[in-house]
Amino acid sequence: MGTVPHGLIAAYEGDTVAAAKDFARHYASEMNVTVLVDWENDATRTAVEVADALGDDLWGVRVDTSGTLVDKALWSEMERPTRPFVPTGVNERLVEKVRAALDAAGHERVKIVVSGGFTVDRIPGSRPRACRPTRTASAPRSSAATTTTPPTSSG
Repeated sequence: MGTVPHGLIAAYEGDTVAAAKDFARHYASEMNVTVLVDWENDATRTAVEVADALGDDLWGVRVDTSGTLVDKALWSEMERPTRPFVPTGVNERLVEKVRAALDAAGHERVKIVVSGGFTVDRIPGSRPRACRPTRTASAPRSSAATTTTPPTSSG
């Protein structure tokens, strides 16, 4: 799986769609393209924009919202929550909203990858068997030192 990193999105001045399109143009034939969708703290909108732009080149979106932030999709629920939840970071309700937005836009096949401390413990009332991750991933220590250079538009 190849994830468009925050650093590449920053190199594109925060334009997640532009970064994702160039990344996919170069790597979609080699890997499952996964795009971070939390740069603007609006994961539902960004997930749909990326899915619309990449089409079949997109394998999945990754939600990695900081544990100190609340995504825009949850702001209204903080005033009158329909059920108790911790709104910060990656949480069950945010993932549900991203899934619903993707499905409503016709992107049912797009996978959702979660990180940023999301575990089964963040799902209220869950039992270990209720949430079975398909894969647990960890980045190699050396990845922190990796620099990604955005591809040129002519390349």
